[in-house]
Amino acid sequence: MHPQYYIAKRGGTQTGPYHLAALKQMLATDPTAGDYVAWCEGMADWRPLAEVVAAAAATAVKTDYNLISACVSCIKRYVQFSGRAGRSEYWWFMLAYHILYFSVVLFSILSMVAWPFVILMVLCLLAMLACVLPLIAVGFRRMQDVGHHGAFFFIPVYGAIILALRPSSQPNRYGNGPEPPKA
Repeated sequence: MHPQYYIAKRGGTQTGPYHLAALKQMLATDPTAGDYVAWCEGMADWRPLAEVVAAAAATAVKTDYNLISACVSCIKRYVQFSGRAGRSEYWWFMLAYHILYFSVVLFSILSMVAWPFVILMVLCLLAMLACVLPLIAVGFRRMQDVGHHGAFFFIPVYGAIILALRPSSQPNRYGNGPEPPKA
């Protein structure tokens, strides 16, 4: 969930809520934007609009993974069971794991026709086995992202429902938030 900002002219009435993109646009196009102050939930007091936008831009991080960045992240953190993992990191890695699984099935069927497919089947199977521990680790971190203990990952139906839930937007007992993908 993106923060919502409220603005006001110094000594004037407050308007809003606005998203950060609207505030950036206002700063770029409105010559009087320097006279505005802004506030959002979590801020102690109203601050100059330009300062709030600059601080928000400085702390903005990439939060969405793609197939490659999720696989690299999960392989690098293959035994890290602490912290949190976002939905995109978990589901992209799960997709890669299932692609490996279906490759093993396909190559095992094809190996009945031509023996060279046995080599491909074995390679995919070894890759799939190598990804079991990273899959469990990212599953633990994903459970912790929604505020549950990682062991809930092993409960078949209940665990799958929890994994599909939206991550908690606030810090919880497992950390501040999912680690963003590395650029």
